[in-house]
Amino acid sequence: MALRVIVSLSILCKLLSAQEIPDSTERSDSENNYFENFQETIPTSVAEEWEELRRNPIDLNTADIEAFEKIPNLSPLLAKAIIEYRRQRKFETSRDLLNVSSMTRAVFLKIRDYVAVYDATRRKTFDGEFRARIERTLEIPENFSKYEGNIYQVYQRAQGEYRPPWFRFPESTIRGALVIEKDPGERELHDHAAGFVAIEHVGYLRRLIVGNYLLEYGQGLALLGGTALSKGTEVISSVKRSGRGPVPFRSATENQAQQGVALDIDLPIKGFRASGFYSYAHYDASFNSDGTVNSILTDGFHRDSTEFRRQNYLGESLGGGSLQYAWNSSRVGVLFYANQYSRQFVVRDTIRQRYNYQGHHSNMTSVYHDIFLGDLNLFGEIARDLNGRNALNSGVLGEWPKLDVAIFYRNYPKNFQSRHGQAFGDQSGPPQNEQGLYTGIKLKPRRGTTVQFYLDHYVYPWRSYSTPEPTRGRDFLGQAEQALGNSQFLIAYKNESRSAAVATKDALGRDITVVEPAITQRARFQWEMALTGNMIARTRLEQAYYRIQDFPGSQDQGILVYQNLKWRVEKNWTLQARMTFFDTDPNAPLYEYENDVEGVFTTTRFSGKGVRWYFLTSYRLNSHLEGSLKYSHLVRANQNISAEISGHVLQRLTINIDVKY
Repeated sequence: MALRVIVSLSILCKLLSAQEIPDSTERSDSENNYFENFQETIPTSVAEEWEELRRNPIDLNTADIEAFEKIPNLSPLLAKAIIEYRRQRKFETSRDLLNVSSMTRAVFLKIRDYVAVYDATRRKTFDGEFRARIERTLEIPENFSKYEGNIYQVYQRAQGEYRPPWFRFPESTIRGALVIEKDPGERELHDHAAGFVAIEHVGYLRRLIVGNYLLEYGQGLALLGGTALSKGTEVISSVKRSGRGPVPFRSATENQAQQGVALDIDLPIKGFRASGFYSYAHYDASFNSDGTVNSILTDGFHRDSTEFRRQNYLGESLGGGSLQYAWNSSRVGVLFYANQYSRQFVVRDTIRQRYNYQGHHSNMTSVYHDIFLGDLNLFGEIARDLNGRNALNSGVLGEWPKLDVAIFYRNYPKNFQSRHGQAFGDQSGPPQNEQGLYTGIKLKPRRGTTVQFYLDHYVYPWRSYSTPEPTRGRDFLGQAEQALGNSQFLIAYKNESRSAAVATKDALGRDITVVEPAITQRARFQWEMALTGNMIARTRLEQAYYRIQDFPGSQDQGILVYQNLKWRVEKNWTLQARMTFFDTDPNAPLYEYENDVEGVFTTTRFSGKGVRWYFLTSYRLNSHLEGSLKYSHLVRANQNISAEISGHVLQRLTINIDVKY
C-alpha cells in the first residue's frame, strides 16, 4: 500500500513539474562503493561533509591541496598533479581532468561528482537550503514510558551562502548554518543545537568562523576534530589525514564540536599561513559521587533524570594556534594548544584504566610535515603532551602507472595523553597505547582490473580493558575487482589474529583466565551487473569464521546473502531495494553498508538469524524541492530484537525533505 502511494505521488509530481533537473545531488555509486569498505559505523560528520562536497563541488581552478584530498578516491599525488596541470592552463570543463597525465578514466568517473569549473560572472548571489527529517521505529521499546519525550527522531537544518559583489575579492563568501535535533525519548526539539557563521576568501583572510567548528591539523596526533575513517579496502588513501585547520561544524553529532571563534589567514610573507582559535564548550560526562569526572559521553541522550544530570556537566576552555609554511603543494607546520576543564578527571580503576587521563588541564605541541618528492608523498607528525611524553607517526605514499604503495608507522605510548587526537591506527579514539606498521599495495595490471591488499602488524604495550596483558595483532586484507562488459566482480578475504582473554579451568579445576590468539576470517564474493541502462543489480555472499587458537570448541561462524536493486525510473526518480538473509553466531557478526536518505549513512551489524529488507525512494520535483523515504523491516528467528524490544520484528521509517532557495 505504501509503495503504491509513493508511486502515485511521484507520477503526480512528474505531471505537475515542467522542469527536469540534472542529476547532480544524488549519492553516486562510487561513493556508496567507497563506504562499503568500512565495517564501523560511518560518522555523521563524515557523511554530511561528503554530501556537502557533492552538492557544492570544489572549483578545479582555485581549490588547494587540502580541499582536493577530501575527495573520495582521489590520491594526494593525483591531487598534486591536478594543481600542477592548472599552473600551465586553466580548466575549461571538468572533463579536462582527463588531460592530466596520471588521471585514468576509472578515477575520473569516481571523482567527477565532486569537482566543477565555475564561471565567476555567473555565480549566484545567494544559495540556501532547508532540510527536515523525521525518523522512528514502529515498535516501541519496553519501559519507553519512563522517558519524557516521544518516539520520533527529528532533525532540521537551515544553511545559506552569500557571495558579496566585492570585485577585489571575487571568491569571497559568507556562509552560515543552524542544526537542531532530538533523539527518541527526548522532550525538546532543540535538544541538540549547533551552528556557525563563516567569512571566507577575503584578501589575506582564508576563513573566520564564529560558532561551532572542528579543528584539523597534521596527522591527528594532537588535534583532529570529528571522527576519521580507518582501515578498509581503500588501502592507500585511508592512512593519511588531511589537516585543513578550522572547519565549520553543522552536524547532528553531539559532544564533538568546539564553540567559539577560529581564524585562518595567509600572512603577508609568501607561503606562510597562521591560524588561531579559542573555544569554551560544554560536554556530557559521567561523574563520581564527589563530583569528579570519569569520562566524556558521546551518545548525546537526554531522556530521563539520570541523563539530564549528565548533560553539559563538563566545561572545557581551549585555545591555541598554528604556523605553517607551504610550497609547491608541500607544507610543514607547528601547532600548540592548551585546554582546561571545569571539573577534575579522576581514574577509579587503577588497573584497567591506569594510564587514562587525570587532572583538569593539559597542553599539546606538535610538528607536522606533508612533502611531495616526485612520485612520493612523505607525511607525519611528532607530538609532545603536558608531561613530556612523545608520540609520532610517519608515512609514505607512492604512485606509479600500475602500482600504488602506502607504508605507515605509528608509535603511541601507553601513557601519552592527547585529549583531541584522532590519528590512524588499529583502534579508534585518541592515539594511545599502540605501535604498528601498516603496508598497503594496490596493483592495476590492466584496465578494469584492480588488486589491493594491506598487512598491519600492531602491539598494545599495555593491557586493554578486557585483555589483562599486552596485546599483539596481525590484520590482513586482500581484494580483487574485475570489470567484464556490464558486470563488476569482487572477491575479498580478511584475516585478523588478535590476543583475547579466555575463561577456562586449570588442571585442578580452578577458574583461570588465559590469553590466546583469536582468529577472525571473512570472505566476500560480490557481483554487480547493469541489467539495463537504468537498472543495476548487486548480489553478495559473505562468510565469517571465528576461533580461539588451541580451544577446539570455540568456533563461531556466520553467513550473509543479499540482493540489491537500484532502478532509475526516470531522470528525477530513483528506487532502491535490498533483501538480506543472515545466520551468524555471536563472535562472527557480519556488516553491510546501506543506502539511505540524504545526510544519513548506515552500517548494519548482523548477529543471530533472520532477514532484513528495505526500500528507498527519492524524487526531485524541481530545482527547489526533493524528498526521500526509507522503510526497513528486520525479522529475527527465535530471538528478540534487543533487550528493550521483546518481539522478533523491528520496523523503521525515515522521511527526508530538502527545500532549496
